[in-house]
Amino acid sequence: MCRILLLAVVFALFASSSSYAQRREALLIASKDGDAIHPAWPDILQKGKDHLENHSVEPGDTLRITFDENSYLPVPVYFYMDLDKPQEQPVLLVMPGDIITVRYNESATKYSFSGKYPAELQIYHDLWRGVFSLGDLSNWGSVHFQSDSLVWMPPTLEEYMRYWQRLRRTGDSLVAIVRTRPGIRPVVATTLTRELQLRTFIYLLKGISYHALYPANPSVPRLTDTTHKKTMIPSFPAAYQDSVRAYTRLLRSMQLLPATASRERLEVLKGFAIYVALLVNKPPTTAGQYAAAKREYKGLEREWVCYSILEDAQFMHRPIGPLLKDYRTWVMPESRFVRSLTHQDQFTLVMPNQQMATTDTLVAPDGSRQTLAALLARHRGKVIYLDLWASWCAPCIMEFPATAALRRHYQGKPVVVIQLSTDKDKQAWQQAGKKFLAGVREQYHFASPTTAGFLKRFTVNSIPRYVLLDKYGIVRYADALRPNDPELKPLIADLLAR
Repeated sequence: MCRILLLAVVFALFASSSSYAQRREALLIASKDGDAIHPAWPDILQKGKDHLENHSVEPGDTLRITFDENSYLPVPVYFYMDLDKPQEQPVLLVMPGDIITVRYNESATKYSFSGKYPAELQIYHDLWRGVFSLGDLSNWGSVHFQSDSLVWMPPTLEEYMRYWQRLRRTGDSLVAIVRTRPGIRPVVATTLTRELQLRTFIYLLKGISYHALYPANPSVPRLTDTTHKKTMIPSFPAAYQDSVRAYTRLLRSMQLLPATASRERLEVLKGFAIYVALLVNKPPTTAGQYAAAKREYKGLEREWVCYSILEDAQFMHRPIGPLLKDYRTWVMPESRFVRSLTHQDQFTLVMPNQQMATTDTLVAPDGSRQTLAALLARHRGKVIYLDLWASWCAPCIMEFPATAALRRHYQGKPVVVIQLSTDKDKQAWQQAGKKFLAGVREQYHFASPTTAGFLKRFTVNSIPRYVLLDKYGIVRYADALRPNDPELKPLIADLLAR
């Protein structure tokens, strides 16, 4: 009986893990006998999820990590540590289907992990320390040479290359351990091998800091030498170029996005763009990096790296207007990268031919009917501002004068304001329409608001609600600004200019 029960438990755990893998999810469980954990993980848009400073998982609670089109695979998960207590940075590489229990002892500033693949967890633990740490790129992306507690770089590139050769051998030995240690899934071994090789390339590209033109770009972080002066070179020696060329071939052999998207890969690609610019004696400004990346890379990889360069500059409040304008000439307007750079990445794209629009029926005041898809298609080529309201909603009706003013402002221009009632009572809608929207042609009522796919898709649980679509019929702002907000017209102007 006990054996049957044990088999049932094992089967249940296996089935659970498989179902989470199919659902593209992983679970982190905060141990009941530990303290709250503070995880965070990035995505390829360079956006952090569940920021450390405002998110915690209480003991006994479970955190779901959902993998989507913007996720790294595996995703690196970082954990908060007390900065006043120097410790290695705990990091996990999490795959879909993983279920990992995390125990944090806050007083000892110590994390421990348990799960189905203990050998992998041990590998991650071993990689927390040293120059090949899986920690944040802001830490391991710079090579630190310790001398009397001061951080410094060797005075010459030749000395740095000798140090890099030792780093390379360390990386090779770690790769051998990963490939031969039992209990590591093949996909994880392949991933870790790739990441360690990329890390070695990152350290090689740190040699670009010796180039005379490199300091010309204030946006490129570099170590401050407080005790020695580095010897700056006008061009890279042949030996350094040969090493970069060899690792570039390795990089090219790796599959392109999305399968091998990783933070290490992105840093390598951006570092190589700087190297290419310096190679032809071009200062690695944002424009220089952008031009080099645009020239060197292809397809989604080029789109991703150029996005990252622009996003870095934008984060540092540097103007990117001309570069962004160029970027949008060769990237599709609905690109997730364009949406992120224009601060639209939190909104969902919807085309008018999707199922929700073709099945949602709208009723006009005269009783005629049409689908939402047909309505949006009729106004293709115009910016569309949807006003979702109901007869019982006083705040909705209070906004009607501003909506009317908006309609007058754009009269004769490719902008249309459409008012959609979510009333369940058809008669109440008709009476309110006659009272408040007399003479407004573009007003309709959802024939079945309780089942309308559009309302469900955008979780329209409260009104007034406004939705802004571009000239291509794509929802750009699923929760748009109110009609009297002074920032609305600049947004519309931006959509008109596309």
